[in-house]
Amino acid sequence: MGGGVFNGCRSLKEIAIPDEINVINDCTFMNCSSLEKIDIPKNVRKIGRMAFQNCEMLAEISLPDTIEEVGDNAFDNTKWYNDYKGDFVITGKNVLYKYKGSAENVIIPNGITTVAGAAFADNKDIKSVNIPDSVCSIGFGAFCGCVNLAVIKLPAGIADIGINAFMNTKWLDNYKGDYLIIGNGILYRYMGKDTKAVIPENTAQIAPNAFYGCEKLKSVKIPNSVVSIGKGAFQSCASLKSVVIPKGVTVINSWTFCDCKKLEEVVIPDTVTKISDAAFEGCKKLGSIIIPDSVEVFGEGIFDKCGKALKITYKNNTYESVEDFENAVFG
Repeated sequence: MGGGVFNGCRSLKEIAIPDEINVINDCTFMNCSSLEKIDIPKNVRKIGRMAFQNCEMLAEISLPDTIEEVGDNAFDNTKWYNDYKGDFVITGKNVLYKYKGSAENVIIPNGITTVAGAAFADNKDIKSVNIPDSVCSIGFGAFCGCVNLAVIKLPAGIADIGINAFMNTKWLDNYKGDYLIIGNGILYRYMGKDTKAVIPENTAQIAPNAFYGCEKLKSVKIPNSVVSIGKGAFQSCASLKSVVIPKGVTVINSWTFCDCKKLEEVVIPDTVTKISDAAFEGCKKLGSIIIPDSVEVFGEGIFDKCGKALKITYKNNTYESVEDFENAVFG
């Protein structure tokens, strides 16, 4: 269902969601203050950010156990959430949506597979958390703002970390070392101050925002073991001049190199099939780039605010401007 499609429909009391729907997008029913009941069909796998936020009368929610992902604040300020009894609000396929408790030392129940976005956000009481081995995904800002959180036990098999999951925690602020690697080879954050970064071998993923705002960084060596680079991974690395993306990476995610104002060279391997929104926005020094024929999917504004002299080579054609490239690709 389209993002925000019913946002602010304050007279809406009940709605039947068609069985073929598999995603309820961000803000879909936000501010539907008269909505009282919702039955979510079993085909739904994802509920987006703030999807039902501020549905103040929403007391009955039928959530199937097929739901694998719940966005941050999806049910905040609903009667269902406000009246929920218990410290751990668990939904769908063992998704920990929110923690409502006030304990200093928290043990997340075994069996939880996902800690949803903002699940613990801004909790000032929590000092330590034990995350069980069953957890494989931690969402956007899950522990953001837990300023007293100093001890985190993370499972070795964790596979996905959302943007700013541990931002503004003592655990992150007190980390010693240049490369904070967690779970199954995820580089969560680069903490160094050098102009050159050499990412350790056997790193499998570079998390979203891992190098965000590293303004002194001029070069980075990415090992061939890396197969995924998260959204905004190198965003605002204002001094970064060149990057070689290793074979195995299939997607250049949104904002990956956004506002890398001195970036002059990027080598894209022929394993990449998609370049997402604003991937190179604001790369003003980028003079030329070769996009391999393997890329078939392009997001919006990939080269917005790049220099006028940028030449783009794609499928044996060299385009003398971003406009020419976009006209050829998007028609």
